[in-house]
Amino acid sequence: MHFTRRGLLGAVGAAGVCGVAGTAVGRRRARQADEEMWTTSYDAGRVEYADAAARRGDAVLLAGRSIGQETTAYWTLAVGSDGEKRPATTFERETQSTVDAVVPTPEAAVVAGIDLGPEDAVTAPWTPWVSKVGQDGVEWTYGKDEVEEDYRVGGTARTNGGDYVIVGSRGIYDPDPWVLRLAEDGSVVQERSLDRDRPAEFRDVTAVGDGEIVVGGSVGEPRESSALLLRIDSDGDTRWDRTYDDADGVGLTRVRSVATDGDGVALALDGHTDGDAGPTVGWADGEGSLERTTYLFPSQTSAAESVVPTDAGYLVGGNFVLEDSVDDYWLATVDRNGGVRWQARYDDGGYFGDLLGDGAYALFAGGDGEDATLHRFDSATVPRRNEARSASMASEQETTEAATNRASADTADGGTTPGDASTEETATSGTPGFGVGEAIAGSAALALIRRRRCDD
Repeated sequence: MHFTRRGLLGAVGAAGVCGVAGTAVGRRRARQADEEMWTTSYDAGRVEYADAAARRGDAVLLAGRSIGQETTAYWTLAVGSDGEKRPATTFERETQSTVDAVVPTPEAAVVAGIDLGPEDAVTAPWTPWVSKVGQDGVEWTYGKDEVEEDYRVGGTARTNGGDYVIVGSRGIYDPDPWVLRLAEDGSVVQERSLDRDRPAEFRDVTAVGDGEIVVGGSVGEPRESSALLLRIDSDGDTRWDRTYDDADGVGLTRVRSVATDGDGVALALDGHTDGDAGPTVGWADGEGSLERTTYLFPSQTSAAESVVPTDAGYLVGGNFVLEDSVDDYWLATVDRNGGVRWQARYDDGGYFGDLLGDGAYALFAGGDGEDATLHRFDSATVPRRNEARSASMASEQETTEAATNRASADTADGGTTPGDASTEETATSGTPGFGVGEAIAGSAALALIRRRRCDD
């Protein structure tokens, strides 16, 4: 959901082919699908980022930042099922802060993040904050006045008993997992650090059962860590504790995102194979046994930052942050048998904030480089920008529809095998696919060649 779960990221090579024009039937199906897709944006006159998203009834709740030259404002916004925006609520923080997670209430939003301290205070500690934001502004705030160690917030969930659960870590070089439970009025129900015999951290949480939670993270030194998954009851006691070192030849070092899926949980993990680290998707049953994993692509500085179940499988994505690819992101869908249905890279200045599942559709929250955006798309096929195009781009539109139709046909056959690069991609400028084995250094050149071929 930044330096916690949006930490070290990287790039993979861009590659692909343009495709051919689709049939009239295929184009008609694509137009019908477009009726269920939309993109909406939030522009407050600065640079906006939608950092976190959650469902509230038939609406989507966003939380993010509005960054100006001297100050940063923070905001929440509800968007209806048709993409219609409701009035946004803005609020201020005394210091520079992150927005890491949001949990809805019927009429408000509970937002969690980290205060980084004043810009001129190099050694200021990172402290957690949680605020309930209603239509009239902030109703209550949890925070720490003095801390001796830096905190990080990994994720937030609301239990069926009404408590807000925030997980993260305390300490940077020798971190301890940290769990905070707040009541509806913001009072502390429980706060504890789990003292393990090795460094450990919590990255994300999902609510399960009667007031219980499943938490994902890592345990061990950074270069020798193992993926960690725990189930914790409402009293704070651990029901089971699982670590994952290896699955089908893929080393697993960290769980970054967890999402409830049937009687188990979907996982976004850091994996590595043959010395190459890369995003990995997995599924564990109700007792924490890891049933299957899919390694997506190699990159030493990439991460799967969010995973959500949809009818098509598991949608996963993350950012790219390198000198030559600032504000790029990627998305992929893995079916429930572990096959990669599609994966695509977006190098159009966009920003990945969060993902939500919506049955056959998915919701992407982030930014386009200027405004915060929320995009609804068919999770079974490669998403493209649902925006107005000039008449001169008509041929490009047809080519994009053909690519979407081919993706639908391929997924009917079960998709690609785990770990393989998807053969499908959009032909829209700025949204190239990527091949697993392509060199990072060649990504810009391959993308440029591909765009030129599509334009010819």
